[in-house]
Amino acid sequence: MVLAGISCDTLDVNDPNKGEEDTFFVNRKSAEMAVSGAYVLARRATLERSSWAMYSDVRSGMLKINGSEYEDFHEQSLNSPQALFADLRDWGRFYDAITQCNVVIEKVPEIHEFITSEEQAQFVAEAKFLRALLYFNMVRIWGDVPLITKTDQIDAMSRTPQTDVLEAIINDLNVAMDDLPAIYLTVDGEDDQFTSRVRATKSAANLLLAHIYTMLGNYPLVLSAVNEIVDTEYYELRDGGFIQNVFSGITEETIFSFVAVQSTNDDFELSRVDRDVFNDDIYYNGKVSPRVEAMPYAAINALYSGADIRRSKYFSIDDVAESVELRKITSTTIVNAGFLRYADVLMLGAEATMESDPVASEAFLNQVRNRSGLANYDIALDGPLKDAILTERRREFYAEGHDFYDLARFAKLSANVANISPADVRDGIAQWPLSSGAFDNNAMMTQNSFWNK
Repeated sequence: MVLAGISCDTLDVNDPNKGEEDTFFVNRKSAEMAVSGAYVLARRATLERSSWAMYSDVRSGMLKINGSEYEDFHEQSLNSPQALFADLRDWGRFYDAITQCNVVIEKVPEIHEFITSEEQAQFVAEAKFLRALLYFNMVRIWGDVPLITKTDQIDAMSRTPQTDVLEAIINDLNVAMDDLPAIYLTVDGEDDQFTSRVRATKSAANLLLAHIYTMLGNYPLVLSAVNEIVDTEYYELRDGGFIQNVFSGITEETIFSFVAVQSTNDDFELSRVDRDVFNDDIYYNGKVSPRVEAMPYAAINALYSGADIRRSKYFSIDDVAESVELRKITSTTIVNAGFLRYADVLMLGAEATMESDPVASEAFLNQVRNRSGLANYDIALDGPLKDAILTERRREFYAEGHDFYDLARFAKLSANVANISPADVRDGIAQWPLSSGAFDNNAMMTQNSFWNK
């Protein structure tokens, strides 16, 4: 992490740490410290300012942010001068983490002391997974982004087409898959269930591939990745009565999570995220209120039927006062926000087969519905299968950072999000504007079309 403190916001970066790298990477310990730093920075990029929720669920209206920023979110004024929006437009923290991944990928193979070739390959594979996860999120947020895969790419550069970025990270993940473990083992050779869910594995890479292929509409490859995870029989849905535990710790449903802990083993450390909106309470309308709130009572009731146990597990609801408090993601469960879990595998399987094999699609869908106390999908009650899958994703992944992207993929943005019209969608409103810092010393940089008016 020491080597990764340079912001890459302008993408016109000198490399003052080059000499330090050459003396730092000398043995296995230094390699593991560098990989640990990549996890720290990737976690910060993902969770800082609760950005996983701001980019998606707050923007879609699934969550409400209390404070002066709410109106700008509601109006889709993403070029707002407020500090929160300035932070969200800035991709510098993503490139800080990508820089660290690039350092690991280049330097770890050069180490020759107290490290095996298998360990080197695994560390590099972990860095490639993290880099792919970072670029995947950047593409969802900004679309085309500069693709930087080497530490000597220090000149100003233009944005790379998102299809090329996705192709590059698909290649990275397929190569990394060969060197990532299926699970991690303790020193005694036992299954280390915790580490297997906070470090990159084959299943984590497969689930990320499934998401990328879903973006590209390549459903046969989505299904292939989904089936590989299902066939491991290592993951399963948490019992419905304990579903809230998924968000406050590591369970059999977790595939990958950025958990904030002091140490995942003797050497491997992750840090806390200092700035997160969910941790803040503010003085609002004459009383202290949580910074982030759920949808109103009527909207929650419309989304969750009385039989759906997620209604009581995700929210604290007062039917007399008709009030709702969010309990799924809080200051204590934020450590598991923006993560990969088995329910997502099943829902991607349902989406991948909804047109080619509706029977298989319903089987995937019903596993998630049944866990939550709902009956099997019924077209007469639940509508067309595609609509039912989107609705189930909205129920299951409430406040997990998927909603805006799901609505965009299902072509439902203008129908569900305030102040977004069909014309806005055609003009590119789904993508965030770039920070002004991205243009500093870089004449090749261009703004996203909707925000370049």
